[in-house]
Amino acid sequence: MQKFRSRFAALILFCTLSTACGDGADEADDDDEGGPPPPALVGTWTYQSVTVDETLASLGEVLDWVPDAVEARLQLLENGAFVYEEVNAQGGQLFAESGFVVVTVDEVGRGTIEFNVDGVETPASFMLVTDDSLVLTERAGTTTTAFTLFR
Repeated sequence: MQKFRSRFAALILFCTLSTACGDGADEADDDDEGGPPPPALVGTWTYQSVTVDETLASLGEVLDWVPDAVEARLQLLENGAFVYEEVNAQGGQLFAESGFVVVTVDEVGRGTIEFNVDGVETPASFMLVTDDSLVLTERAGTTTTAFTLFR
């Protein structure tokens, strides 16, 4: 579905936090390529709020939730896979999309993530605010959308 790709799709975080610099150019190139999420980002994150150009907006509208959805979640797995899902009030899954991420991280918990769904890549930047708080940011043209997620 186009939903994840067209809505930021979110989201999206992450390689290993050990980004030691090597002496050779080949090693530096490998670091630039990213990898799977580091352990600090692996897990299930729940979307809490969103701003569009620094103005609070509706998560349901920005993510274009399916009817009856009341919450969205992003699961990041150790192997670099992700699952985005929308659930109803009882926790039943109403919509899901999956793919893979490639993450690059600096030493202060900021980085970029590329979500890949069916060969289409959607880039985002992220900042790990605390162990349980994450901000994903997407820039499209002159519009900046920032999602806050919690574990």
